[in-house]
Amino acid sequence: MSLTAGDRERLERLLKRNIYKRDQAVEQISILMGVVNSTKSEQADIAILQPRLDDLEMLITDVRLYQDSILDGFIELDRDSEFITTHHPIGKLALEQYYTIKSICNEIGLTKQNPVSPPTTRNIQLPRIELPSFDGNILHWRAFRDTFVSLVHDNDQVPPIQKFHHLLSAVSGSAAATVKSVPLIEANYPIVWQNLNDRFDNKRVLLGAHMDTLFRVSPIKTESLVELNSFLTTFQENIEAINALEVDDFPGFFLFYLAARILDPVTRQAFEFEYHAAEVPTFDMLAEFVRIRCQMLQNSSKHSLYQCPKFIQQNAKQRFRLVKSNRLCTNCLSSSHKTSDCESTYTCRHCALKHHSLLHLETAQTRKNSCPTNKSNNVNQSTPTPSATPVPTVSNTTDSVPFVGTSSSKTNVVLGTAVIRIRNNCGQLSPVRVLIDTGSQISVITTACVSRLGIKRRHCNTAVTGLSQTSVSTTKGSTNCTLLPRHSTSPEIYCEPVILSRITGPMPNVLLPSNIRTTYSHLTLADPHFDVPGHIDFLLGADIYPYILGQSCQVLHTSNCPSAFETRLGWIIVGQSSADSRTPPVSLLLTPEPSIDHLIQQFWAVEEPVPTNSTFTTDQQCEDHFIRTTTRDSTGRYSLALPFSIDPSCLGDSRDMAISRFYNLERKLLKDPQDEITEMLGRGGFELKKWSSNCKELLSKVPNEDQANSLCFDPKDDAGVRILGLHWNPAADTFTYHTSSIISNIHTKRSVLSTIAKLYDPLGALAPIIFWAKCFMQLLWQAGLQWDEPLPSHLIDLWKQYESELHMVSGIKICRHIPTEKLTSVQLIGFSDASEKGYAAVVYLRTIHQDGRVLIHFITAKSKVSPSKTSNTKTTLTIPRLELGLRF
Repeated sequence: MSLTAGDRERLERLLKRNIYKRDQAVEQISILMGVVNSTKSEQADIAILQPRLDDLEMLITDVRLYQDSILDGFIELDRDSEFITTHHPIGKLALEQYYTIKSICNEIGLTKQNPVSPPTTRNIQLPRIELPSFDGNILHWRAFRDTFVSLVHDNDQVPPIQKFHHLLSAVSGSAAATVKSVPLIEANYPIVWQNLNDRFDNKRVLLGAHMDTLFRVSPIKTESLVELNSFLTTFQENIEAINALEVDDFPGFFLFYLAARILDPVTRQAFEFEYHAAEVPTFDMLAEFVRIRCQMLQNSSKHSLYQCPKFIQQNAKQRFRLVKSNRLCTNCLSSSHKTSDCESTYTCRHCALKHHSLLHLETAQTRKNSCPTNKSNNVNQSTPTPSATPVPTVSNTTDSVPFVGTSSSKTNVVLGTAVIRIRNNCGQLSPVRVLIDTGSQISVITTACVSRLGIKRRHCNTAVTGLSQTSVSTTKGSTNCTLLPRHSTSPEIYCEPVILSRITGPMPNVLLPSNIRTTYSHLTLADPHFDVPGHIDFLLGADIYPYILGQSCQVLHTSNCPSAFETRLGWIIVGQSSADSRTPPVSLLLTPEPSIDHLIQQFWAVEEPVPTNSTFTTDQQCEDHFIRTTTRDSTGRYSLALPFSIDPSCLGDSRDMAISRFYNLERKLLKDPQDEITEMLGRGGFELKKWSSNCKELLSKVPNEDQANSLCFDPKDDAGVRILGLHWNPAADTFTYHTSSIISNIHTKRSVLSTIAKLYDPLGALAPIIFWAKCFMQLLWQAGLQWDEPLPSHLIDLWKQYESELHMVSGIKICRHIPTEKLTSVQLIGFSDASEKGYAAVVYLRTIHQDGRVLIHFITAKSKVSPSKTSNTKTTLTIPRLELGLRF
C-alpha cells in the first residue's frame, strides 16, 4: 500500500529521531572502549571504570532497539538498501566494541558491583507475543484493557514510544480513529491511553451494551444442543461481565433499562443530558425526571400545534379555521412558510392529499373511496401519488428485463430494505440504504451515491421502457462495487449495478405503526430504521439476491404485521402490514426492449455526411462590401472600392498585454504541474488512463499500465454493440479493423438488420464490404418479409457466406500519416462510378517527392445503393441519372 505524503513525513521524523538516539548510545560505547583500553595499558584505577561499566548493558540494549526501529522505518519507506550500506555497519561496530570491552574486563578481572538486568530481560520481544486486538466493540474493551496493561502498559522496561507503536498496531475500526488522531511521539502515549479509557471504559455504557446483548437473544423454538449451549454461553458471559462491574443498585438500573426503552427519543436525550454525570442511573432518577418533564409540558405554552390538547379536542372544521386564521401551513402546521412552499414529504393518512391528517374533512367522495371494492387492488384503477416514482432496472442484453414501478393502492405492503456498506475510492466503507427487489434482473445505483463514493463509471447505453413501452429513464452508465453487511465484514459481494439518476421515492411510503418495530426489536435487523421513510440509493436485484440468503432462511410470521426473514445482511421486514387508509405504491413489472429503429438510424448517420453551412463571416463581408461600393461610370464600366481591412489602430495598445500573457504562460509551463494535477485528480477518483500517441517521447514519462495499445474511434464501443469497428494503433500509426464473431443459427429480417447496424466504418476504407450489406438490406425489403419470419434459403446462403468472410478485414492496415516534407507536387484525385445496384466515389492523394518517389494515399470513400423506384414515376432510375448524383 502506497504511503500518503503525511505518513511519509511522519515516518521521516521518527526515523531521524531513532538515528540520533542510536548514535548517542554508540558514542557512549566508543568512549567506554577508550577508557577500558587505557585502564588495561596504564593500569589505571579500576574504580574510575566501574561506574561506566554498569551502563554497558543498557547502552547495547538501546543500540539494538533503535537499530531495529531504524530498519523497520527504511523498509516502510522502501529504502532498505540505504540501511544495509549506511546504518548496518554502525550497529555491527557497536556490537564488536561491546564484546571487546567484555573480553578486556574479564582479562583484568573487573566485574560489575551492581549488574543491571541482562539484555534478554530488558529487550522484551513484544511483537512476537500475541497481543490482543480491539476493534471498537465496547463489549471487548475490558478484556483488551487488562491484557494490554499486563503485557505493555505496566512494563517499565518498555519505552513509551514502543508502547505507542504496540497500541497503534493493536487497535482497529473506531478505536484506531481515536489513536491515529494524535501524533506518534513519545510524550503523547499517556494522552492516547487516557482518551481510550475515557471513551470505552464507561460503566454506564458497558452495562447498557451487555443488557442489549441479553435482550437481543432470539427465543429457542425447538430443543437443540447447539441452541442450548449458545443460550448458556451468552447469558453466563454477560451476567459475569455485569457482576464484574460491581454495580451497587443493579435492580434499579435494570428497571431503568426497561423503562428507558419505551421512552420517546426526545425525552431520552433530555434525560441523558441532565444525568450525564451519573455513573449508573436508576429507575428512581428516571421517574423523578419524567415527573418534572410532565410539569414543564403542562405549564409551558410553547409546544407544537399538533401536540396541543386543546387543538386536538376540536373537530376538523374548527382546526382548519384556526390554521387558516393564523396563516399556518396546512401540511405541517408551521408558521415559517406557506403551504405551497412546504418541503415536507408527508401527506394525509386518510386521503393521501397534501394536508395534515388533523385537518382531514370527511366528505362523500372520501367515504366512497374508503369503502372496499373488488377493484381496490387493480393498478389500472388507482391514482398515482406524487411519490409514486418508477423503479427501473436495465440490462445490456437484448432480452426483456422486468422492472419495478409503483402505483397507488389500498393495501399497505412493506418492501424489504437494508443498510449495507460499500467500499469507496479510498477503500473505506460507507453506509448505503438499499431496496431488495427480486423482480429486477439486475441491480441499480443512483448517480448521487456514485458521486458520494467516488467510484468509477463505465459506458452503458441501454434504453429503459416501462408499462405500454413508455420511456421511463436513461441510464447514466454502470460501475463496479463491493457490498458488505453493516454488522460484519463478511460476506463481500461483488456487484455491477447500472447507474440511474433516481430509483424511487422514500421507502417505506408511510411511517409504519410502532407495534411492528416492537414485535421485531429482538432481531438483528438489516435496516434498523425500516419503519421510517428514507431515501433509497441502491436497488438490489435478483442477480445479487441468492448471495444474501442465509443457510437456515428462517421466516417469522406475525398476525397484522409484515413477515421477517433471515438473510446474511440481517433480518429483513417485508410483506403486508396492518390496515392503513394511506395509499402506498405497489410494484409493477416493466420490460425494456432495444429499438431496432434506433440502431438502423445510427448506421445511416455514419454513412451520411453531416451538411455544413458554407457561408463564412469573411464571405458575407465581401458580398456586403461589393453591394455597398459597386458603381457604374459614364462609359459603362463597373468600379468598386478596394476591400481594405478595418484600421488595426482600433486594437489599442495591446502589445504589452500580449507579451505579459505570453510570459505568464511560460512561467506556468516551467512549473510542470503534471504530478500535482495527476495526484489531485486521483484523490477525487479521476485516474488518468489510456494515454496514446505515435510519438514515443511524449509517452516516456507515462507508466506502461496507463498507456493504451489501441484506440477505438467508435463513441459507443461495446463488445455487445459493435461487430466491426475502426481502431488506431499508436505504435505503428496505422488504422486497423477489429471484428467479432456474428455467426448465428437464427436468420430473420430482424437479426440481419440488427447485425448490419453494428458495422462501423466512418473512414470508408471498407466501402465495398459495407455496400454489399446495404444491397442485401434492400433485398430483404423487396422480399416483403415479416420481422421475425425466416429468410428464404438462397438469402440465408448469401448471408452465411458474408458472415464467414467478414473476419478477413482484420488484416487490413491503412497508414494514418501522410508525409508532406520535400514535396514537388501534390494532387487530389477522385473517382466515381454508378451501376444498377448503386454508385460510389473514392478520393486519393498523389504526392511526388524530391527524390523521385511517387506515393498514393487513400483519403476517404462513400457508397450508396440505387433506389429501386422513384417516389413519383414508380420506375427504376437509369444509370445516367445515377451518375448525375455523383459529386464531391
